[in-house]
Amino acid sequence: MIYEAMRYFHYMLEAWHFTILMDHKPLTFAFHQKRDKCSPCQFNHLDFISQFTMDIRHISGQDSIVADTLAAAQANDEGLHVLLVSTTALQLEKILIPSISVELYCDTSSCKPRPYVLSPLRHQIFTSLHSLSHPRIKAMTRLVSQCFMWPGIQKDCRTWARACQPC
Repeated sequence: MIYEAMRYFHYMLEAWHFTILMDHKPLTFAFHQKRDKCSPCQFNHLDFISQFTMDIRHISGQDSIVADTLAAAQANDEGLHVLLVSTTALQLEKILIPSISVELYCDTSSCKPRPYVLSPLRHQIFTSLHSLSHPRIKAMTRLVSQCFMWPGIQKDCRTWARACQPC
């Protein structure tokens, strides 16, 4: 089973250049250490990862300003305030994101809270996710819908995916 999964990942990632962004510093240094410092299992994992890329970069959680930007934009958005006072299927609640101590309005109608995204940021979020692997329309719509929320999200994702030139 594991071998089949590894073959599948190898097939999916082959011939693509990509960067792994992590908030864990040890992995960025793991490729530069001597083999005897890690267990055989760790060495096998590093060997598997290195077959695809050695471009691993550390991103500090403190350097991430996405949630701060989204929170500030939500506080000043007229459309969000209209949704909060109107009757919709969305269940918007302010939720504290514990790792960064920021409160965001999220849709809690599903089992996983999804942040509400404002109009100016929607296409940017779609593009950043879509440009990673250019998935098909249905897969892309599902991916964005599982992570974020805005009115007309599925229609927007289908429209933008159809307009993608590389696809």
